[in-house]
Amino acid sequence: MIKGKFVKNRKAEETTLKEPAIKGTPKNVDNDHKVEAETDQDVNLVPNRKAAKMNGLPARKMGGRIPRIRIGDGNREIALCQKLLLEKLRGKRLMFAGDSIHLNQWEYNATIEFYWAPFLVESNSDPPMSRDGKRDPIIQAESISKSTGDNWKHTDYLIFNTYIWWMRYPTMKVLRGSFDDGPNNIYDEIDRHVAFERALRTWVKWVEENVDPNGTQIFFNSMAPQHVWGLDWNNPDGIMCEKETRPILNMSKPFVVSSDYQFFVTAVNVTQSMKVPVHFINITTLSEYRKEAHPSIYGARGGKLLSPEQKSNPAMYADCVHWCLPGVPDARNELLYTYITFLS
Repeated sequence: MIKGKFVKNRKAEETTLKEPAIKGTPKNVDNDHKVEAETDQDVNLVPNRKAAKMNGLPARKMGGRIPRIRIGDGNREIALCQKLLLEKLRGKRLMFAGDSIHLNQWEYNATIEFYWAPFLVESNSDPPMSRDGKRDPIIQAESISKSTGDNWKHTDYLIFNTYIWWMRYPTMKVLRGSFDDGPNNIYDEIDRHVAFERALRTWVKWVEENVDPNGTQIFFNSMAPQHVWGLDWNNPDGIMCEKETRPILNMSKPFVVSSDYQFFVTAVNVTQSMKVPVHFINITTLSEYRKEAHPSIYGARGGKLLSPEQKSNPAMYADCVHWCLPGVPDARNELLYTYITFLS
């Protein structure tokens, strides 16, 4: 899926877009609280993005090959058709569940659902007023709350992810009891990889006990890379992803940024061992080439664009975690759409 090269899109112009990139009516399942979009109209403000003249990710346009699938005897190909996709989704629910990387996917041209669950299991980062990342996360590794599970149920397509919130510290605080025990909670600090696998095993148990594979398709997106170290792409003077305007064009060898692949391996092993079929979608490799595709200092925090003073400090304020629209989320969605359209 990730072999190929970038192809020039000669019809595109490197000009600042004037209209919002987001259309449609996304639905936030957490109806009592508004989920704030970190990347709203980011691409409209990013200057000199050379990839604006390129057809997205390596996986997105390989000489027009993606998204296509061979059928029957393998001699016929079908290109992904938007109309066919909409027919597949008619009268059905599609939900992205996970962290703010999936919020990127939720901001798209369809009515779909997003459910905030950065660790998938219950955590102190779940409540709406606790999603700003200003407190140390604590998880209840063996618990998925009833309200969360009830919202996930009876969905035709469930797409999960969890990664970036695990990367904050080398250890994770894991609650011994329940959040209902009050302010005197007792927790253990354990290696984040151990805690991650415990959380995934809890998620597996919930899926196997609550999801009917005849009515629901489960997808799991691999981790989304961050571009925070210029040395990863031989730019020792670079400050995170700031001023990056081109993707990694040399695709003759694998390109790996500072991603923790132990999370990737664990997610693969856990999903492959499940009784309920899960489609594991590797979005990591194809995203690692896109160092220029982040909001950088042109995004928003707390619903407000960065001030000139904040922009002058990219080491503190550049967002090299989330993604601009249009861009990487489009390519990932095309892969998902291919699954939904032809593998259902």
